[in-house]
Amino acid sequence: MNKVISNDFVISLPGYNYFGYFELTEALDLYTRIMLGQLFEMVPRNASFQMGPAKNNIVENCLRAVELLFRPGGGYYGIHSKDVDDNARTVYDFDKVIRHERAKLMGKENLPRPAYGVDSFEHYLADKDNVLPVFVASELQNNGLGGDVKVSERTLRGLIVAMEAFIAIRTGNTDYVIDMFVNGTVLGKELPAQTVTQAKEYLASQKTFFTIPEENITSAQRYIEYLKGRLTD
Repeated sequence: MNKVISNDFVISLPGYNYFGYFELTEALDLYTRIMLGQLFEMVPRNASFQMGPAKNNIVENCLRAVELLFRPGGGYYGIHSKDVDDNARTVYDFDKVIRHERAKLMGKENLPRPAYGVDSFEHYLADKDNVLPVFVASELQNNGLGGDVKVSERTLRGLIVAMEAFIAIRTGNTDYVIDMFVNGTVLGKELPAQTVTQAKEYLASQKTFFTIPEENITSAQRYIEYLKGRLTD
């Protein structure tokens, strides 16, 4: 008999004014995109408009890595691809539930939205072996979202993995990024070690551009400890 998955844990979102909010929301999106092969998303969003020609060089090297890991011409997976690790879908689901709750509180539910897809207000479960998180309470805090969410153990562990990946990426540990992506897809069974090494070299040459201030790393570490504590409470 299959184990019944249920939302047995309650976690608090840090809210805009508290440690971890920026790091959590970026980690959810970044982890999902990396697991789909969008390695060029490692460039911090707030740095995108400050680098000029340097950004083009960074993105080019990321795309070279993507081409090595996929096929000539690049490309990446969709969230429902059978070749994508289930944890990417778990994290994606949590991210979308947060986004939709925030949009609802901001009064955007009356805007025209498609019935399906990233911009819809109804989220349809991507990780079919899990259950969607459910908000117990929520409030806007300077456009950030605070509140309590009921999650499954699967979701909670997935969030910890995503936050750990965020720290690795934002401290320039690009080897971790490639290993995480390759090991989370069917690629790991197909790619020669030399190809993976070369992809790592492309990213490593740009790793200083992926980093963020130390205080953000500290906030992320504190939130990881909080999440791990919820597992043992």
